[in-house]
Amino acid sequence: MPSNKVNRPKIPRIDAPIFSGKPEDWPRFWQLFKSLFDESDDLTPIEKYQYLITHVTGDAAKLLSALPFDGSSYDTAISTLKQRYEDERFLIEYYLRQLVDCAPVKYDGTSLQATADLLRQVNTALDTLRIGKPQLAEEFFLFLITSKFENRLIFDWAENRQTFTVAEL
Repeated sequence: MPSNKVNRPKIPRIDAPIFSGKPEDWPRFWQLFKSLFDESDDLTPIEKYQYLITHVTGDAAKLLSALPFDGSSYDTAISTLKQRYEDERFLIEYYLRQLVDCAPVKYDGTSLQATADLLRQVNTALDTLRIGKPQLAEEFFLFLITSKFENRLIFDWAENRQTFTVAEL
């Protein structure tokens, strides 16, 4: 008797990526991590937390390093990561810093291509945030001004930032 089974190719297992804290990697990491672990009803909060802390490194791991290892820390950890890597102002500053810190462009194909790639990446990232040009212009102005602040003033600025606008400077 013939089998009605269809032979399907074996699909490779999806591994959750490691998130190092680079903001441009957050959306991909979070979508896969959420799909594989966060939305799983088969995992307890402490198991989800274990998977999370083993899949973050660098700045992202530093954000979570003070949290206790227990089930209640999972929601706090996710909230902490989202507050950082989904914060519009943080992302705008990050991408503006990428532009300001890029290497001087030399008159060669490699340097020009690298700069063009960076400009496309930053432009796409800023477009994804769906911010208007007036807001971006204000954020860029604030970025330039605060880049001249000394460290102590930068800390005070960051704590009170929500209350300042360009007009108030």
